[in-house]
Amino acid sequence: MNNLFKKIPINFSWKYLSNIFLILLFFALAVFRWHNVFAFNPYWGYDGGGHIDYILSLFRDGRLPNIKDNYLAWHEPLYYLLTAGYLKLIQLLSFGNLSFGATLHYLGFFQFSLSIATSYLIYKLVSKLTANKWEVIICWSVLNLLPSMNYASTFITNELLNYFFILLIIYYFVSQIYGRKTISWKSWAKFGLIVGLSLLTKITGVIVAFILFAWLIIENIRLRRKPMIAGLLLSIFIALIINLPWIAYRFHMMNGAFAINNIEFVKPVEIKLDQRVSFFANFDWDIFKFPYYYSGARYFWSILYADSFYDYYGAIENKDLLDHLKLEKKLPLIRTTHLDGFVLPSHFKFSQVLVWLGIIPAILMIMGFLRGLIAFKDKAYLYVCLYAAIPLAFLSALIYYAYRYPYYDKGIIKSIFIFPAYVLLLQGGLSLVKKISNKVFVLLFIILAVYCFFAAQLFWVIKYNY
Repeated sequence: MNNLFKKIPINFSWKYLSNIFLILLFFALAVFRWHNVFAFNPYWGYDGGGHIDYILSLFRDGRLPNIKDNYLAWHEPLYYLLTAGYLKLIQLLSFGNLSFGATLHYLGFFQFSLSIATSYLIYKLVSKLTANKWEVIICWSVLNLLPSMNYASTFITNELLNYFFILLIIYYFVSQIYGRKTISWKSWAKFGLIVGLSLLTKITGVIVAFILFAWLIIENIRLRRKPMIAGLLLSIFIALIINLPWIAYRFHMMNGAFAINNIEFVKPVEIKLDQRVSFFANFDWDIFKFPYYYSGARYFWSILYADSFYDYYGAIENKDLLDHLKLEKKLPLIRTTHLDGFVLPSHFKFSQVLVWLGIIPAILMIMGFLRGLIAFKDKAYLYVCLYAAIPLAFLSALIYYAYRYPYYDKGIIKSIFIFPAYVLLLQGGLSLVKKISNKVFVLLFIILAVYCFFAAQLFWVIKYNY
C-alpha cells in the first residue's frame, strides 16, 4: 500500500480533485436544470405567453407572427425558428399532433439542452481566461446560479440562445482571432457566421460585435495589416448578408420602423427630468430589510443590484401553486408588489440572506471592471476590451433604455439583459483578487460557496401540476 501511494504524483490531490469536483458540479447542475424546466409553468415566465405564441405561429401556421397578433413579433426569429423546427421533428417522429401540454414539455427539454450547452460554453470561456481550476469552479458555479441564468434556463425565451452566441463570439475572438499574426479566410468567415447568427437571435449581440470589430480595425490599422482588414470586412459582410432578409421583413412589418422601441406601443413615460436624474443618483437601502419591490423600486441601482443576485421580482415562484395556496388558505404568503405578487415564506427567507451575500459578487464585478482599466503588459488591450468596454456598453444600453423608457416596475431593468457582461466581470474580479492575495481568494471562495448554497435553494422550483 505504501508503494502504491509513492507512485501517486504530489499534485494529485489538487489536480484530480478539482476535475472530479467540476464533473460532479456539472452533473448536479444538469439535475437542477432538468427539475426546474419541468416543474415551472413556462407561461408565467417573462413574456412567457408571447414567446410561446411566437413559436406556435411558426410551428402550427408556418409563418412569422404579425405585430398586431403578438407584441413580441419584432423579436429576431432564429430562436423561434429553431424551436419550431425542433417541434416539427418531434411531431414527425411521434406520428401525430402534439397536445399543448406535450408541446410545453418538449420546449422545456429544448431549453434544458440549450442551458447545458451554454453552461459548458461559460466553462470554456472562463477556462480560456484563467488557468486556475478553482477559480474556474467557483466562477462557473456562481454564474450558473445568478438569477439571469436561472430565468433564461427555466423560462421559454430567446435570451438563452442570445447568451450562447454572445459568449461564443467572445470565446472565438479570444481563442482564434486575438494575438494571431495571420488568420485564415475560413476563420474570418466563421467569425462572421457566429456574429450573424447572434444578431439574428437578438439585436443585443451588436454590442459585443461592434466593440470587437472596432478593436480589430484599430489594432490592424495600427499594425498596418491589410490582409486582416480584408478578412474583417469579410466577417462584417457575412453577418450583414445573414440578417438582411430579416431586416427587410421587419422594416416592412413595422411600416418603416427600422429598429425596436420606435413603434407605437413603446412610448416613453412622461416624467420630469429631475425625477429621472434622481432615479439614477440614489439607492434603496430598504431592500436589505425587505428585499422586494415594495421597498426597492424607486432607484435604478437598487433594482439592478437586487435583480442581479436574488429573485427580487419573485419571478421563479410557481404562480399556479401560489394561487392554489391563496385559495385554500393553507400557507401564509408574503406580498412583494402592488400587483398582487406573492412568494412563499421560504423564498423570503433565502432572499433575506442573498441580499447581503450578493454584496461579495457585486464587489468582485466592480473589481473586474477595474481590471480592465489596469494595464497588464502585453494583454492590456485585451483586458480593456473584455473587462471594461463590453460590460460598460451593456450597462450603458440598459441605462439608456431605463432613462428613455422608464418602465421601472417589472420593465426594462432586468439583469437578464446583461448577463454576458457578468461572466466577464466576475471572472476578471476573481483573477485580480487571486493575483493580489491567495488568502483573500480562499476567503472569497468560501463566501461565494455559501452564496451558491442559498441560491440553489432559492431557485429550486417547487413543483406544481399545470
